[in-house]
Parts: sequence; structure tokens; C-alpha cells
Amino acid sequence: MSILSFCRKLAFLAAWLVVAPVAAAATDTGSLTPGSAFECTYDGGLSFFKAVGFDKPAGFGTYSPTGLTGGESVAIVFDQNSDFGMCLHPTYSLLEVSGFSVDPGQDWLTSITCNSVENTGSGAASFNYSSGTATWTWTKLFSLVSNTSTTCNITHS
Repeated sequence: MSILSFCRKLAFLAAWLVVAPVAAAATDTGSLTPGSAFECTYDGGLSFFKAVGFDKPAGFGTYSPTGLTGGESVAIVFDQNSDFGMCLHPTYSLLEVSGFSVDPGQDWLTSITCNSVENTGSGAASFNYSSGTATWTWTKLFSLVSNTSTTCNITHS
């Protein structure tokens, strides 16, 4: 092997090592048919709020398929709306993804777009990870409407 051929192979290997660790983003598309749940609480004042979307643990709405590239699953996608002026609960949108073996970090999520509204991982108002489940919240609502199907695109690492 000539020195020139060796240098070319070495340059190719070096370039591959720089690029290879960067994971390509995946986009998963799901169909969301929002359901809704109402709650009334008393926290020093009467408070009403409504969640509209998909919440697998609470049992409302549907999302299909829930599986994401990488083996994780969509557990919750919803908007929480304050229904009355005395509400003590904030208004926000939420995405919860389960099935992680370690904390994926806030930037695992590039973006989620539902009902033509995009929220980004880096722009989340909050991020939490606990026991295999990651949760992002935003102040910008997806404007989901009960029983009105929409497409959601989730782009992630």
C-alpha cells in the first residue's frame, strides 16, 4: 500500500469517527384523537381545569401508534386549560414519553408538532425525568379539540 493510499484511508477513518457519533434524528408520526377529563379541586379556592388530549394512565383519548423509533412510547400528549377565572392550575401543554433506561435529557426531543403547533425540546418551560419517563411542558398549547383527530410528529434523537 502506498503512503498516499494509506493517508487517504486514514483521512476517511478520521472523518467517519467525527461524524459517526452524531445520531440522526428520527421523526415518528402518530394519530391523536383527543378525549378530555375535568377536575375540580379545592386548594384554598375552588378550581376547575380541563385536560384535552391523550393520557394513557388516566384512560382518555387515543394515540396510535404509541411506539417511537428507539423503543420508547408516548404515554401522554395533552393541553391543560383553565376553565374558570378562579383556577389555581396553570395552562400548559405536555408530552410524556416512557421506556427510557437513562435520563435522555431535555434535548432528546427536537420537537413535537400537533394540530400544526410546534413545541421544541429546548424551548420547554420544564423538563423532568423519573423512573424511565421523561416529561416536557410548554406554555404554548396545541389547541386540541375533543374528538377531533389530528396528526402529531415527534422528532427526537
